[in-house]
Amino acid sequence: MPDGRMLSLPITDKHSLIRYQDIHWQEYNLGKIVSDLTGGRISASHFAHLDPDLNPESLPRHPEWRPVFGQTGAAQGHLHNQGVQAGDVFLFFGRFRQTAVRD
Repeated sequence: MPDGRMLSLPITDKHSLIRYQDIHWQEYNLGKIVSDLTGGRISASHFAHLDPDLNPESLPRHPEWRPVFGQTGAAQGHLHNQGVQAGDVFLFFGRFRQTAVRD
């Protein structure tokens, strides 16, 4: 973000029940951010894959909500075959760019 804070954006997922416009990060709505950054190619109402789901303030939560990270299918099999287990460190990679906020 313009002030140096880093924001990780979820990838699109047409099978998700969560829309970008449902997700908040601090004072920002991710729907507006994603729509602005993509020139509208990804709309605020598009579905998002929120994994890892680590921020309790991003969505309305059940009182017993806990952060979650999960893999399925081939990705889960690959991690299993590599011996990844509870307690291991898992790194996420991404691309970053400087942004500007306009109202």
